[in-house]
Amino acid sequence: MKNLFALFIVKILMISVVAAQQIKIASNARLRIAAGTSLIAGNLTFKPTTALTLSGINVLKSATVSNSFADNYVRRVYNLTTTPFLFSGEIKFKYDEAELNGLNESMLKLFAYNGTSWEIAGTSSNNTVGNIVTSSNIMNQNLSEIILANESTLPLKWRMIEATRIQTSVKVEWQTEQEINVKNFDLQRSIDGITWINAKINIPAKNQSNKQQYIYYDEPDFLGTVYYRVKQIDVDGHFSFSNIASASPTKVIEDLLIFPNPTKESFSISGISKLKIENVKLFNNSGSLVTIWKSQDKYNINLLPTGSYNINIQILNGPIISKKLIISN
Repeated sequence: MKNLFALFIVKILMISVVAAQQIKIASNARLRIAAGTSLIAGNLTFKPTTALTLSGINVLKSATVSNSFADNYVRRVYNLTTTPFLFSGEIKFKYDEAELNGLNESMLKLFAYNGTSWEIAGTSSNNTVGNIVTSSNIMNQNLSEIILANESTLPLKWRMIEATRIQTSVKVEWQTEQEINVKNFDLQRSIDGITWINAKINIPAKNQSNKQQYIYYDEPDFLGTVYYRVKQIDVDGHFSFSNIASASPTKVIEDLLIFPNPTKESFSISGISKLKIENVKLFNNSGSLVTIWKSQDKYNINLLPTGSYNINIQILNGPIISKKLIISN
C-alpha cells in the first residue's frame, strides 16, 4: 500500500501536534491525493478511487458530534470541515473498545454527515479483532463529519413517488435510500385518498444504502383519478408510508369508438375491454330510455327505427361516457 502525502501543490500545509487535531490543510494550501493512495489522519484512512484535491480541511477528533444524531454512536467522532467535500473510494475507521458506547461491534456502519443530514456511506465490513470498520464502494459522498453507529440506526429514506396513467393502466415508480433490514414493500391504491387496498404485496426490498428505484404497473379497473402510496415493512414489523401520488383520469373517452357508425344491424365498442364496461344504455332523441345491455361483444339494434340515438356507456367504477349513434336503413 502506498501511504503518501504526495503530489502536493502547497502554499502552506499545517499538521497540528494537538492530540484532538489529526491533520489540518490551510485554506490557502492544496493537497492532491492520487487515486489508490492512502491519506492517514490518526486512526482515519482515506483511499480515493479518483484523484482528490483537499483545501481548508481540519480533521478534529472528539467524543461527541457537532451535528445532532438520533441514536447511540461510537464515542470517536471525526469532524472534517464545515463545507463538505466530495469523496469516492474507501475509508478505514479505527476505534477503541472503550468507545463502543454499548453498540453491537459486528453491526457498525460508517455514517457521514453530508451538510444537511446523516447517511450511510458505502458498504461496511468489520474487523472486530482489530477494531476497524472499512467502508468501500463510496460514490460521490459529501463528507463533513464521520461516525460509526449500528446499521439499524437510520430509517429508510423515502424519495420520489410518481403515478402515470398509460391508457387504462398506471405506472407507479418510487425511489428510496438507506434500505436496511427492510422485509418488503406493499403498493396500496385508493380512489378517494382515504380508503386503501393492496394493489401488490410482498415486493422484495433491495436493502442497499444508495438510491434504489422500483417500478410497478397496476390495472386499477377505475378510470377516474387513482391514488397510490407505498408501505415499507421492516423485518422487526415496523413500517412507514411514502407520500401519496395520483394518476390522472384515463383518456379512454377520446379512445373509445362506436363502430360501425352509422349502422343498421349492430354495433361494437372499441378502445376499452368489455370487462371494464358495466352497462350500455340507448336513449332516443327525446331522452327516453330505449334499451339497456350488459357488456357484450355486439349490440343488436336491427329492430329499432332509423334515426339519431345517444349511447351512455357506464364504465365499471368509473364515469359515464356518452356517444352518438346513427341507425340507418
